[in-house]
Amino acid sequence: MGVLDTLNNIMDEQSIKESDAQFEEERKAIEASLVGMQSSVADEIIKIMAEKHLGVNEMRKLLDVSPTTFNKLKKGTGNPTIEIISLLSKISGRKARIVWS
Repeated sequence: MGVLDTLNNIMDEQSIKESDAQFEEERKAIEASLVGMQSSVADEIIKIMAEKHLGVNEMRKLLDVSPTTFNKLKKGTGNPTIEIISLLSKISGRKARIVWS
């Protein structure tokens, strides 16, 4: 499921009673959050691979994902699960956390 699919699941047009402009503002805010999270996961994957001297196949196997899923995650276009985020935390030795800004 891509960002737009996730976004459509989160944003049910019928549940928003405000104007189209308000809906669009909400959609843009959620999309920015999703893209930001994808980017953070991609950055962490690249950082871990460099720190641990891991190749693509080694890292992919540690995350237990397909080559396609791994490539999407590494590019910042995949949708990481909590399981993947937890594995990244374990592999890196750093705690994963959500920062609200």
